Amino acid sequence: MKGHSNPKPDALAHKIVWTKNGTLKRAMDGFDRVNTSHHQAVDRVARGFEVVARAPDGVIEAMERPGARFCCAVQFHPERLVRKAPQFLNLFREFVRASRGKR
Repeated sequence: MKGHSNPKPDALAHKIVWTKNGTLKRAMDGFDRVNTSHHQAVDRVARGFEVVARAPDGVIEAMERPGARFCCAVQFHPERLVRKAPQFLNLFREFVRASRGKR
């Protein structure tokens, strides 16, 4: 899992490849760069979830649960990127909308 640690938390360190059109891709307008600062990654996907984005080296970067109002998981840190790329703020807005039952 080389290349998944970057000393700058807000650096758009690598691309992701969207493997499915879903909640996360729509919320982020298909934006395809993320930060990275992890030393572990998902090995087995939990039942009911599907992978929706991967790093070019195959590491799972995002998953979601189809049919759920808003049930997503990301390997990157969108909270560190909202100032640099507003697409990440859309992710939080979508979560709030879903929490209010407006999705």
